[in-house]
Amino acid sequence: MRAETWKQVCLGIPFLLASILACGGGGGPASTASSPTPVRPASVDGWFKPAGRLLQPRAGLTAVSLSPDSILVMGGSATPGGAGLQTVEIYRPSKQRSALTQSLNFGRTGHAVVRLPDGQYLVSGGTDSSTCETYDTTARLFTPASGMVTPRSGHSATIMGQFPFQVLIAGGLTGGAPAMALERFDPATGAFTPAGTLPLAPGHTATRLPSGKVLLVSHTDSAGGWQPFAALYDPATGRAAPTAGQPSSPREGHQAMFLERPPKVLILGGNGGHGPMRSAEWYDPATDRFTVCSNPMVSPRQDFGAALVSGGQLLLLGGSVDGHTATASAERFDPATGLFAATGDLGAPRRSPVVLSLDSGDVLVLGGSNETQGCLAGVEVYSLTREPQEPWPPLPGGRPPKPPHQPWTPLS
Repeated sequence: MRAETWKQVCLGIPFLLASILACGGGGGPASTASSPTPVRPASVDGWFKPAGRLLQPRAGLTAVSLSPDSILVMGGSATPGGAGLQTVEIYRPSKQRSALTQSLNFGRTGHAVVRLPDGQYLVSGGTDSSTCETYDTTARLFTPASGMVTPRSGHSATIMGQFPFQVLIAGGLTGGAPAMALERFDPATGAFTPAGTLPLAPGHTATRLPSGKVLLVSHTDSAGGWQPFAALYDPATGRAAPTAGQPSSPREGHQAMFLERPPKVLILGGNGGHGPMRSAEWYDPATDRFTVCSNPMVSPRQDFGAALVSGGQLLLLGGSVDGHTATASAERFDPATGLFAATGDLGAPRRSPVVLSLDSGDVLVLGGSNETQGCLAGVEVYSLTREPQEPWPPLPGGRPPKPPHQPWTPLS
């Protein structure tokens, strides 16, 4: 979803981590009495800045980086619960402007997009649709493709296996009910085939591991409430099986990030059945087990965005801290200390935004929604460095302008 190498696409978002000193990330012994106790910093530097607007408000959109200065923004809905959009924009970070380009063949919201080995992108489903199309980055054209076996929205599409790679389609909703059927897409034939079943709830995560297997983290429902659930899909056998160890908590609307050093998956937040959580945990592919992080997130969070910023830290932004309303708060995870710390707020609260890491090390924030403004068109950029800024304009009533370090107020 940015200008990335094929290796980055396969492995998700790589994090070049020097060391992991908490959360069991390093796999070493627990702290001894002589070890200093980490102290959570009150806050860390970092600012969100306005970066123009999309041509249409969008929630349930997807976006990918075609080049460092060309972001392809697809579909979504312009109003809460509205129909899927066919329109597509190309947003240019250097100009902070967006322009219309060729439309999708079908209106889509809640769809999935994944980069294929040949550099094209597969766009699948959305709005309970089985339709698919591919985007040719050279011709800049969308072409209808074979449909999925099961119509679905809110699903995942993940590259798996080793060359020749295939795509695993998992989860989502079909007809308002969880889609249990898995399927595989073969780029060589352009066909979808059934791939078994798995009890995944909406809002699951799917993360490709170096082995080519896919880790799926979710929850199951039972008479006693939500239960933790995780499984591995093995493309070599064509089967999914529960992991040897299960997560500590059930999760929905969480984030899962593969870290390259050490090769583990960090799983963050989400709804645990009784509202958003602060907890985080590691999954170790070598042991097939989970370890709870000793240091929780600053805020409970679900339906949030996450991306790498310059310096190897992880930015978590937006979502909901109470399960009902969108938040503008943000925080960063420092792998060198294993601690989370608050950072500058978004200019507007956002739930389910699209978040992309830029080559500059900044983070681009697109779309999402909140209760006041509905679906959002405003674009923001998060940076660790402050650029010279013009004075903030006077506010109505003669009030003094906001100092630059305060959150900006988006235009209505």
